[in-house]
Amino acid sequence: MRSQSFWRFLFHKDQAGDWLFVLSCTLTACLVMVYFYPYPTFITDSFDYIMVARSQTFWPIRPYGYPVFLSHLHQLSGSIWSIIVSQGLLYALSLTLLLLAIKKYWPPRRKWAFRVLEAFTVLSPTAIFLLNCVLSDALFCCMIFIMLAMGIVMVKERSWSAMLVYLAVFYAALWVRRSAEFFPLAFLPVFLLNGKPAFRISSAVVTAVLVGVFFFQISNRMEKSTGYRQASTGFDGWQLANNAIHVLPYIPSPEEDGLPDDEDVAFMHKYLYKQFDGYITRATDDGKYVSADFMWDDNAPLMKMLEYCVKGYELPRLQVWVDIGTHALKDYALWLILKHPLPFFRYYIWPNIKNAFHPFNMEAVFFPLNVVENKETNKEVVRWYSFPKDAKIQPRSQALAKICEPLCPWMEVFTWLVFFVGLFLLLIFGKNLTRENFMSLLLIFLFGLVYYGTTVFASPVAIRYWMPMHAVKLVFAWMAFRSTLGDNLKPAEDLFK
Repeated sequence: MRSQSFWRFLFHKDQAGDWLFVLSCTLTACLVMVYFYPYPTFITDSFDYIMVARSQTFWPIRPYGYPVFLSHLHQLSGSIWSIIVSQGLLYALSLTLLLLAIKKYWPPRRKWAFRVLEAFTVLSPTAIFLLNCVLSDALFCCMIFIMLAMGIVMVKERSWSAMLVYLAVFYAALWVRRSAEFFPLAFLPVFLLNGKPAFRISSAVVTAVLVGVFFFQISNRMEKSTGYRQASTGFDGWQLANNAIHVLPYIPSPEEDGLPDDEDVAFMHKYLYKQFDGYITRATDDGKYVSADFMWDDNAPLMKMLEYCVKGYELPRLQVWVDIGTHALKDYALWLILKHPLPFFRYYIWPNIKNAFHPFNMEAVFFPLNVVENKETNKEVVRWYSFPKDAKIQPRSQALAKICEPLCPWMEVFTWLVFFVGLFLLLIFGKNLTRENFMSLLLIFLFGLVYYGTTVFASPVAIRYWMPMHAVKLVFAWMAFRSTLGDNLKPAEDLFK
């Protein structure tokens, strides 16, 4: 006999307490945050998103999905608080969706134990702070929770409705952050081993089609806004170059090392090496840390080179930015990394891996980079949103920040510890896992591997990038504990066997 479907389970009266508890935890935490930060936090990225949302034009430097989200919200309300309320609600609803998937297929023996899991997953200081920020992180996090929940339901129930929700959210996530392009590396291996042929093939083919549609649409928008018909916005080249030039102070000079055959790549290497190795050393504290400043700071290596190229080509700045980011700069970064893989690992990859386990970069969390002190500081925000007269957009107190700055990295260490305990239990006692439980655990594990691997390689990480993984690690650990140490799950939970 088949057990109750996930959708019926979601809205059964027994789950009302879970919906209410997660929503209450989120609301309470947000109210505490709002007391210390009476207005949403803005950084430079925030103004870029709002500029694109106001003009409703495509801008390659920022993903387009979050401005679309802001634009739709603004049609409903011109209050700046519409962003924070909507982000808080989405966080509570999407996290509850994931938690109830866990509750259904890995049920608790005691209600209080599951309440503890719910509280710990919700009350991440980093996550709660980012709900109060005008940044895409919170929206992307919610999409991850929904995709993972639907992925588990697809494994457990071979649910076509769950597949449709997953595909819709995956397509939207592509627009919110390009790193979603890599998510199929986690989902497709599991989907291709799951269910009847029609179900397996449909999930894989439609996922691939959506990626193709996304690339086609990006290419059209790129052609209209920059004249270049390509799926790359150029941002990937700039980011890769930012990461690669961490090695410049620690490799031989171009005269000793030799130059590549490509003239543009050779020019970039000579230009960057001779003028800016000292800047790189200072920004990274002699190689101890990684930095994203090289592509944003006007005095940094890549921005200096951009200005040089703009003057030389006599073309619009955005057009030059896209052109060199797509071609010469990306080629240079790849050449530099392949020519000096060990320095690249030592001075970029290794510090970034350590940062993933115990983050040292608190960018935009509690100590934002660019706090807007009053409503006159950025007129675009004031014109588009309804601010009270003489509103001061600054923290009421830094007391919460002083507590959370040392606490947040250690919370990452704690969740990693719990995750590895769960993984250890699976390796030792996981021989008798049902196929569905194994595939569900594999999905979460592969997603974490893809998320961390691509994030560490792609960008000098800040703690805000790990916002979704706080809950994901705890959920994985719960699944592992219940699958190995808990009493045997009822056969009815292993659907369609």
